[in-house]
Amino acid sequence: MKRRILSIAFVAISTILFTSVAQNESKSSQEKCKKECCKEHEMKIGKRSKAPQFNPFEGIELTEVQKEQLKTKTKACNAERKKMKQAKKERFEAERKNYKEMGRKHLDDIKQILTPEQYVKYLENIVINHPPKHKGPKSHCFHKKECAN
Repeated sequence: MKRRILSIAFVAISTILFTSVAQNESKSSQEKCKKECCKEHEMKIGKRSKAPQFNPFEGIELTEVQKEQLKTKTKACNAERKKMKQAKKERFEAERKNYKEMGRKHLDDIKQILTPEQYVKYLENIVINHPPKHKGPKSHCFHKKECAN
């Protein structure tokens, strides 16, 4: 009887040890893979990494005139990009202002249609009873109790 218990205990302990060693090996291979993937990613992100940047003029000998022309073209391109970025920002701000005006107009129209009590209830429904648009950083979790910790 004691031999059976000891043999079962031995098999159980060896199984546990074997699985823990196998898990450690898989974790180390995963970490190695992550490190390799990160190195590849660093090569792609350019200025943020210390990896060498791509040079399209590599192996091409440029004259001083060509270098100056390229510098002026690059400056002009950068200025054009800045202008485009500023125009896009201004367009975005104008659209945002228009949306706010449309919202105000919509509320005024609804206020004219509803009675004061109905309008108050409508505003309560919008502000208090309306579900949030963004649930926060843990919105992807289906088991909220476990993620709340």
